[in-house]
Amino acid sequence: MAFLTPVRRLRGSVVYSYDRSGYLTGRSGQMYDHDRYYYDKAGNLLDNEGQGAVMSNRLPGCGRDRYGYNEWGELTTRRDQQLEWNAQGQLTRVISGNTETHYGYDALGRRTRKATYGRHTGHTARSRTDFVWEGFRLLQENVQQQGWRTYLYDAEQPYTPVASVTGRGESRQVWYYHTDVTGTPQEVTAADGTLVWAGYIRGFGENAADISNSGAYFHQPLRLPGQYFDDETGLHYNLFRYYAPECGRFVSQDPIGLRGGINLYQYAPNPIRWIDPLGLDYTTWQIHSPGYGDVVQKGLHFYAPGGVELSVRPDNKGGITFTNAIPNEAGSPKVTKAIALAKEHFEKDVRFRNDILNKENEAVQSVLDHAKRETGSLRDLANGRSREFRDIARNVERHNTRGGCV
Repeated sequence: MAFLTPVRRLRGSVVYSYDRSGYLTGRSGQMYDHDRYYYDKAGNLLDNEGQGAVMSNRLPGCGRDRYGYNEWGELTTRRDQQLEWNAQGQLTRVISGNTETHYGYDALGRRTRKATYGRHTGHTARSRTDFVWEGFRLLQENVQQQGWRTYLYDAEQPYTPVASVTGRGESRQVWYYHTDVTGTPQEVTAADGTLVWAGYIRGFGENAADISNSGAYFHQPLRLPGQYFDDETGLHYNLFRYYAPECGRFVSQDPIGLRGGINLYQYAPNPIRWIDPLGLDYTTWQIHSPGYGDVVQKGLHFYAPGGVELSVRPDNKGGITFTNAIPNEAGSPKVTKAIALAKEHFEKDVRFRNDILNKENEAVQSVLDHAKRETGSLRDLANGRSREFRDIARNVERHNTRGGCV
């Protein structure tokens, strides 16, 4: 397993350190403080090395902030904030001092609006932002009194922003994003190269300071891949959950339960190597290593968001389709939703397609090696799977060669 250690760039060199389990333990550099990270045995990020274990993985606080939770494990108090949740585990309102912010979602769980009001000044919003989505990726936002902003992303890293566009006609402007290895924005420049925003982003996504010294405000809410900074709370919206950057963890439990790992609040042990743009599981979309019995039964398979296990199949039109790997879940709404999302992800993410190709190679070899020792129907089943895997590879390669959406 490879880990990023030194990086050299315009900000100077950055050095990362890890423990034996691959957890990020430190970051230092010419323009950075010497950040240290401490964990308990369950992977909870701690304030200091001597801090005790965290009961039920519900962190009691971070720094000077104290946390409170409801019976479902959702954060309800933080700083001077009161957080309210609906039955779907979605944050709906945050009360802070004399203001309250309301959040709205569509049927797919995507946030479509947020608005902040004075608690005792009627129903006129002090600020409002509306969101438009391309699948499960933010496409546009309309910030009150600022107008629309459209985001453009890297073709091979679908959650890495490369530019945004504001205004129309002669007033249209293009802004260019400069990201680190994870896809997290570090600087934004105008079309003429002028620096308009630069952040001091800590290892787990917290923007500790605006270091651009440009003197003018530039709206830049994008943080770790798939995350959107809410200035009214300091939290990051992460599609299916919210993330507290000061402590590097989610503020509610994983909707897919233990399928996302034993710690239901953890982001990732190493945010330099893993990303979680959906707020579910940093291993989502990874094709499982092809053990013989598993692939003969299910074919190539993986977890889609929502904890749904899907199998990869060739279709009769030279393409790829997906089916549920667990027969008794067939036709359920969550499977239907997962299949639609998988088709979209296959179209957009070349890394996912290449992972299918790599695992197909391993699967064919595994099946053929074992088929030699089988007889009768088991050998026929194994040989059938090997032909299916070759069809999958041919169709994926055809898609890549065609240069479709990636």
